[in-house]
Amino acid sequence: MTWLTAALGGWRALAGAYADPAPWTGPALSARNGWMGLWGYGWSLTLGADAHALHISVMAPFRVGHPPLRIPLDEITVTEESSIVGPRAVYRFRRAPRVRFRTSRATAEELVALSGGRLVLGGGSGVTTPATTTPPTATVPPGTRPPPSR
Repeated sequence: MTWLTAALGGWRALAGAYADPAPWTGPALSARNGWMGLWGYGWSLTLGADAHALHISVMAPFRVGHPPLRIPLDEITVTEESSIVGPRAVYRFRRAPRVRFRTSRATAEELVALSGGRLVLGGGSGVTTPATTTPPTATVPPGTRPPPSR
């Protein structure tokens, strides 16, 4: 059954581009929910992130047909959608554009924190780069005037 889930849900397509047999050594969240295509992975996912990649794996009893994935953050776009059970994050992948992976917004926010803010929610590339980061605005101390603009 797990082979069928992997094929129909999209895991096999992601594995063709992002399978990584090396063990994940970065920070991770255990026993998480996620949805790929029409298939739900209830409390059976380990999700990890660091400044470079997103890790997705299935717990051992369900791993047949589901190799661990390591996806570079710059190949991920994350948007948000509403659902009956609350807001969800939808992940899309450059090398597997037909695959949609979904988590709760709360889980996505935890992954953003694990990545040090490099995984971005809201439709942009998965990585915030200096070229796309808004520079901080200067503050003027109280009782002073800002310099004239030229």
